[in-house]
Amino acid sequence: MKLECEQPYCNYIEVLQRDAEKTIYRMNCGDGDGIMVCYPVFDGVELYYNDFQAFRCSESGNRPGSNFLEINHCRKGRYECCFGKNHFAYLSEGDLAITGWDFPCDASRFPLGYYNGIEILIDIAHAQEHLSCVLEGIEIDLDRLRQKLSGNEGCFVLRATKEIEHIFDELYHVDPRIQKGYFRIKVLELLLFLSITPFESSRDRRRYLSARQACVVEQIHEVLTQNLDQNITLEALSKRFDIGMTTMKNCFRAVYGKPINTWRREYRLHVAARMLRETDKSVLEIANSVGYENPSKFADAFRKQLGIPPLEYRKNN
Repeated sequence: MKLECEQPYCNYIEVLQRDAEKTIYRMNCGDGDGIMVCYPVFDGVELYYNDFQAFRCSESGNRPGSNFLEINHCRKGRYECCFGKNHFAYLSEGDLAITGWDFPCDASRFPLGYYNGIEILIDIAHAQEHLSCVLEGIEIDLDRLRQKLSGNEGCFVLRATKEIEHIFDELYHVDPRIQKGYFRIKVLELLLFLSITPFESSRDRRRYLSARQACVVEQIHEVLTQNLDQNITLEALSKRFDIGMTTMKNCFRAVYGKPINTWRREYRLHVAARMLRETDKSVLEIANSVGYENPSKFADAFRKQLGIPPLEYRKNN
């Protein structure tokens, strides 16, 4: 069965290529775009290579049905997962999430502005019938797997482990000559692994945010990115958004993977590097625009993060 992945994204998707082996989609994300390469694996199972250069990608919110499982593996960047109606979790590199389609989703979010990973989409009814007769001795119960999610509000996140790395690392380097068969073997391996994984004991609630916490972090991020030339203290942010200091620090780190000040310093220098590449502004002007009054301190910070001084970076890029 064709899962018709276009349906949730109907207003934002463009088919770049379609043949018997794969379909390539381009997603218009407003603030960037994404490429999804879809491979049919079994009847009712599709595997996607996702590569996004954007902060969010809107969806219609309408999904073809709740009897679906979606498995995501984060290779690069970070990915926001919605579970229940008002809670969020965040995948970092190497993490795995399995979610049901019980709730509408209005957008996929990528907090770092980029994301690369694999998604496996399963239509339970169609896939179960086919998987039950693939190989003798392999028993995969997709309904039971979905039921295990019910105790986790429809979403389970498994942090990076050697087992996950073993399964997915090889999927990013598949010889095209054995691709189709290899996809089938790896999907079966993944489903067998998940069938014996105790979802409840692996739950890490410290990395789960309420809708309000996620909203506050997004607002803090907006303030920090739009005012790079200003020195904004953590105390001022805590007071402005009426959130405790410790909670604010923990929530921001859960979303962006780093302490607030570390993230902002790196982001400032990332913006400075882009300005060096794309504008003719002087190093002093760029330094001032990202919050450095002293050009020597800017040059030192730039060299520590990017490995070379600003002028040399501009010359090489």
